[in-house]
Amino acid sequence: MSMRFDGNTWSDAYVLPFSGLFKDSDPYLSPDGAYLFFSSNRPIKGNFPNKDFNIWYSKKENDVWAEPKPLDEIINTTNYEYCPAIANNGNLYFCSDKPSGVGDSDIYFSEFINGVYSEPQCLPEPLNSKQSDESPYVAPDESFLLYKSYREGDFGNGDIYISYKDPNKGWTNPINLGEKVNSKNFDSSPFMSSNFEYLFFVSNRIEPYDMPENAFKSTQDVYNFLRSYNNGRTNIYIVKTDYIEALKTLKIK
Repeated sequence: MSMRFDGNTWSDAYVLPFSGLFKDSDPYLSPDGAYLFFSSNRPIKGNFPNKDFNIWYSKKENDVWAEPKPLDEIINTTNYEYCPAIANNGNLYFCSDKPSGVGDSDIYFSEFINGVYSEPQCLPEPLNSKQSDESPYVAPDESFLLYKSYREGDFGNGDIYISYKDPNKGWTNPINLGEKVNSKNFDSSPFMSSNFEYLFFVSNRIEPYDMPENAFKSTQDVYNFLRSYNNGRTNIYIVKTDYIEALKTLKIK
């Protein structure tokens, strides 16, 4: 799905031309806005959906997204590869349930060298945990990662954390973004605005309201409830970064 912001309001959501037939998820724009990476079960070969998810990308040409292509087999395997994130230099961060990982699902890194992705490496502990770590957002200069983790000590059903990249010591101990962002419910998919003043994320923190008996009198009533923000599904949230202690001192190149 895509929406356009004119500076004041958002347009209606619409399905991108190449999407709608298979399960496409986890969209991620490259920092220059020229490429859209995403996860999909669309077939790499044949006509039937894959049993696993792979990473695909589409290039924007004349303001139109081109037909997607899968990344090479060095990235896409018979395991699940999903939640891609791209840095300025093309380096790729993504999630996979490969048995070589630290936990149930881990964040991997692949360096982009001369137009080719290198063998992915599982990021070490403590960035990855024995539980699931996923949905990364990487700063364009790779100075930090925001991601969702189910590690012990969270507020509930997984929280959003930040880990900084120390040039000498590697990735720092992850910091929970705190209760101003995280809740007892599902909180995930962090993404920063291009000016780094806002953090976007998804959450299902709003519980579905108690439905009175015989609340639905027509199919339109059902439709209206499913389209409402308090239907129990995830919503998109936005918060200023200077409101979050762990993000106040961000310096991104």
